[in-house]
Amino acid sequence: MFETVPNAADDLSTMQGELVTDRLRTVQRAIAVLVAAVLGVGLLFTHTASASPADPAGTGVITGTVTGPDGGPLIAGADPEVTAYRFSEQTQSWLSVQIPSYRGGKYRVTKLAPGSYLLKFSDQQRYYGVTWTGGSAERDAAYAVTVGEGESVQSDVSLRKVGSISGQLADSSGGALSTEKWGSFSGNAYLKNEDGTSAGSSSIDSDGKFTIRGLKDGKYKLKFSAQDYGYETSWWKSTLYEKDAQ
Repeated sequence: MFETVPNAADDLSTMQGELVTDRLRTVQRAIAVLVAAVLGVGLLFTHTASASPADPAGTGVITGTVTGPDGGPLIAGADPEVTAYRFSEQTQSWLSVQIPSYRGGKYRVTKLAPGSYLLKFSDQQRYYGVTWTGGSAERDAAYAVTVGEGESVQSDVSLRKVGSISGQLADSSGGALSTEKWGSFSGNAYLKNEDGTSAGSSSIDSDGKFTIRGLKDGKYKLKFSAQDYGYETSWWKSTLYEKDAQ
């Protein structure tokens, strides 16, 4: 009688297979734990983020009319952008809360929670200076508008008057600027404060005209550049060097 002797190679193969399977299950369990941990972190992060204080919504409203310095309509082309700021007791600072709607000289801020607000008016075309509620040029000097729950408050504003520099350039001979090289002319005018910082700029059109708006009272240096059109960079008045500019 013969007995079947187990094949050692088969036993080894079976043991290896079981070992691989056990390891695979261990890896799968580890992956499952890792995924669960990642999901847990995600849930924890989401919960933490949602717990942070958001700007509270309410039913308060601030409305008003925007006029020029003399109380009349704004200059055609003026484009004031209005921003509302709410005082945060938590951070003890003014935080931007929304961009109010603006149309035809009137603005409106809605869904305001009870509290104190500042409004900033910035003319994108620089016909007028930055103006805060109360007519101030600086936020620290602005007055706050207080709004209660369900309250509608009116706060009108007259935008601040500012200066401008404009002119028309001519060729050194006194004639019109040359357009021979490109068939047209274009350049730039740059304005500097006395300390050397930029105060504004403007393009120079084909007729040599330029305007730089939104200027405070003060002294400035003016530079003109049109090197691509065959002209040397010049400072006011007709000097080539900044140190000699007036």
